[in-house]
This record gives sequence, C-alpha cells and structure tokens, in this order.
Amino acid sequence: GLEFWLDADYNYFYKEDAVHGQRLTLQPTLSWPLRESYGHLIPTARLHASKYLLEQTVAGDPDDPSHLIPSFDLDAKLIFERSIQWLGQSGTQTLEPRLKYLYTPYVDQSDTPVFDSSDLGFQYAYLFRNNRFTGGDRIGDANQLTVGLSSSTYAFDSGLETLNLSLGQIFYFADQRVQIDDEPEDQSRSPYAAEITARPHRFITANASLEWDPNASPGTEQWRRRVFGLGYRDDAGRALSASYRSSDDTYETTRFAFSAPLNPQLELVGDWLYSLKDKQTSESMLGLSYGQCCWRVSASARQIKRYPDENPELAWILELELR
Repeated sequence: GLEFWLDADYNYFYKEDAVHGQRLTLQPTLSWPLRESYGHLIPTARLHASKYLLEQTVAGDPDDPSHLIPSFDLDAKLIFERSIQWLGQSGTQTLEPRLKYLYTPYVDQSDTPVFDSSDLGFQYAYLFRNNRFTGGDRIGDANQLTVGLSSSTYAFDSGLETLNLSLGQIFYFADQRVQIDDEPEDQSRSPYAAEITARPHRFITANASLEWDPNASPGTEQWRRRVFGLGYRDDAGRALSASYRSSDDTYETTRFAFSAPLNPQLELVGDWLYSLKDKQTSESMLGLSYGQCCWRVSASARQIKRYPDENPELAWILELELR
C-alpha cells in the first residue's frame, strides 16, 4: 500500500538590477494511505529540497544557497451518513470530522530570495495544506493540529450536492518563525474558518466564506474576511455571477461577471471589479471568444487601475488556446 512520487521544478528568474538566477526544487514524498468507505488514515512523509544559483547577490550573501527540509503529516477522517428529507426531496446527509497533524521543523531560509512565494491567506480550503506559502522559496515551519467538521447534503435522484457546511481551526504548538515580511507569529490558535455552499436549483449556486477571530485585539474587526457569492449557469452555457469580498481594512470589493453564447462558436464575456473602499472601478473587461472543439481564440479589452490615485491602464489582449 505504499505510494511514492516525486515533484521536480526548475525555474529561471530574471530581474534587471536585482538578485536573480536559477532555482531547482525537488519534493520526494512517501505515503501509506488507508482508505475505506467510512473514512481514511493517511501518514505522509516528504522532503523539500531546493538549490539556487544566483547572480547580483549582496556582498557577503551566498550565491548558491540550498535547503533540505523534512516534513510529516497524519491525516484522519471519518464519514457518517443518514437519509433525510431536504426541500421536499429525499437525500443523504453526511457528517465528516477531520483531524490533521503537521510537523515541519524550523529552517532559516533568509539567505534565499523571494521570487514567487507569498502568504497563502486563510480560508477553510487552506486549513489542511502542508505549506502556508505559495511558490517554492519558503517552506513554513509547523507543529500544529487542524480540526475540521463538514456536512454535505446530496439529492437522492440526481446525486448533486445541495448544501455544504464546513468549519475548522488550527491549534499551534509552536511559534511560526518562517515569514516573508512580518514578525514570527506566536498565537496558540488560528481564527475560525467557515464555508457554506448551497444549490437551491441545479442552475443556481450561492456560497459564503468567512473568517472570524475571537481573539482579535480591542478595537479591531473580529470578522477578518468575508466573501459572499451568487452564480447562475445553465445548460446553454449562459453564466452570471456576483460577489462581495472584504478583508479587515485592506479591501472591500464587488465583482460582476457574465458569459453569453451568441452561437455555438461565439461567446461574449465581461467582468467588472469595483472597490467600495476607494469608490471606483479597479478592473473591467469586455471580450469576444470564438472557437471549436480543439481550439479557441479570444480578443478582449481590459482596463486596470493598480492604485487609487493613478490613471487606469488599458490593455488589448489576444489569446489562442489549443486543447
């Protein structure tokens, strides 16, 4: 039952008058998954290996740093189910508790540049990830236990998921010392992360993603992140979506997007992002897409305002997709 795989990635980053160069990352992983219809127990061990060849480094900094960081996790989940009546229809409801312990020792990575890593953010979908950063430049140290509980309701006749509720939190047994910009975090537990998805009709989906911090400092907002969305997509490919997003005092935006097939090959698409905090449009797009089974070409005009006090930039985009 042992499973082994290897992820390998090579990149060359270039930026004029700044540190740049080559990066090779390898991640061999060994897992022993025990899966049953009622749940799973999966121990996994992995090794994060990275090697850099850098140019234009600061005097005294190495031009060939490397790191070797082991990591271990144990993922356990149970699935309970029962028959119910939901919106006048027969269905199945599940209750799925999940625990995941993750241990990654601290390794100082300050001698390597940050090319493509950033903080992953915080939401339910990220609670069970093995690294709190994107990219390959930073591997977060961890000694933590993630606790999650989710429940799904499925329609008996179609098998579609009509409702999903998920709630989780991370308990930290050690400070998180590896960071990109901020100081090490010494909190004992994370905020609560919750997600709700409902499908009242097979063409309509509503969702919410919430982050609530009961230990927020006095005078700060406990609701650190809120996302609400409503979407429509029918069998003809017509789609319309609206969403609202906010995060602390960082941003507050609304977004509207649509896709309207004009015929089987031609499609009109649009997207509008509006900043409620700055009271102005941050990004807008309108385009046409034409294609058949194995190719598609799209032409669009996109207007982007990167900073509130700057003039918007207009870009014309031509895209060819082969599939």
